[in-house]
Amino acid sequence: MSNLVKKNVSFLQLLATTVSSIQRKILLDTITKDQLRALIEIIVNLSQGVLPITPKRKSELGKFKKLFRTIGDKSVSLKRKQKLLGRSGHVVALLLKAVEPALKSFLS
Repeated sequence: MSNLVKKNVSFLQLLATTVSSIQRKILLDTITKDQLRALIEIIVNLSQGVLPITPKRKSELGKFKKLFRTIGDKSVSLKRKQKLLGRSGHVVALLLKAVEPALKSFLS
């Protein structure tokens, strides 16, 4: 994991544990570039298999493969990625909950 993820770990934890969909949407609408890049890095690492997840979580996240590929695509602008993530806040929370144990082990 990069320093970018380490620097934004508190934001990522808040995003993962936020119960209210309205609050999650506001967090994603007001995300900074560094926070967005950290989230994108997690998605790319998950897609490449760097972050291990359970088979159950993998099948849950498999429904959103197209979204993750779009977000991981370097030709898509950060603004477009932010809009996509803002519309799919529940997916982001599910993703962060799935990789939380792996993140804790990498960050310790």
